[in-house]
Amino acid sequence: MRGTKIILIWTLLMLMVNTTASAQTDVASLNDENVRLEAEIKTLTEKQKELSDSVKAQEEQIKTLETDIKKEEKALAKNQGKTNMDKVPELQKRQAQLQLFIDSYITEIQELNKKIFELDRLMEEFNKKRQNLESVRDNVGKKLIESNQDYLEKAFSNMDLNNLYSIKSDCDRYKDDKNVKQFIEKVDKVISIKQAYDNAINVLSQPFNRTNVNQALNLLPKTDMNNVQNEEMNTVRTKLQGFEQGLNTFKELINAIAKKRGTIFSKRDLDDELDIILKRDNLKGRINDQVMKVPYLKNKYQAYIKALQAEPTKQPAIEKEILEQ
Repeated sequence: MRGTKIILIWTLLMLMVNTTASAQTDVASLNDENVRLEAEIKTLTEKQKELSDSVKAQEEQIKTLETDIKKEEKALAKNQGKTNMDKVPELQKRQAQLQLFIDSYITEIQELNKKIFELDRLMEEFNKKRQNLESVRDNVGKKLIESNQDYLEKAFSNMDLNNLYSIKSDCDRYKDDKNVKQFIEKVDKVISIKQAYDNAINVLSQPFNRTNVNQALNLLPKTDMNNVQNEEMNTVRTKLQGFEQGLNTFKELINAIAKKRGTIFSKRDLDDELDIILKRDNLKGRINDQVMKVPYLKNKYQAYIKALQAEPTKQPAIEKEILEQ
């Protein structure tokens, strides 16, 4: 029974040694490795306690046996003074047996103490390895934050969502580090704001839709941005708010030119009429302020003027697209 116990203990020790030798220090698996080490240390601690308890039990047993021997020695001495000597050999035999038990227990205690010493050594190795891994992980986390911090401070127009997702993915592997966890929260906020910004730009690049414009405006944040980002967001907000007004200004130009179409026969005629129309009610200034600042309206306006100049007597197809909005 005792031999089986010792074999099991040695098997556990060899398993732990092999596990230690095969531990990976690849920073890509630091978190998993750290969890594994915690489990190994817990196992070692439990086994150490089990062995220590066993040693204490064995020592108590020795004390009991030593007490029994003393009793037997007293009985033997008492009987040796009597004429009835037939119990002496039996008592001597019993005494010898008890001494054998004591010697056996002492040997086992020595063996157990060796195992405990080995467990202490392994635990020390595991703790050192864990500390090294934590140090590496902390350094990786620090470098990860430092290398990506500046990107989060860029203007949203200079960011790419895929890059932000990549940063978040890299950080997620070390999210048990409190500093990295805080950085991930910042990355998530930037991703959310960038998505709102890109949505607004997309709306500004499409035909006017009041519902889409209002939704885009509601999604635009007003906090958690630096000065550059805040200024850029305000610019986009202003463009969204002025989209409909810019559309109406564009329609005003189209309607004014349409009224003169019967009198326009050449590019020169067109230029003369345009000069008159654009001066009226500061239409040229309003086009610059309201039309040219909205990507969709700007593209359509430039295409419209180009089409007019190419064929002054014809109605460009863009007129219908704009007027129907």
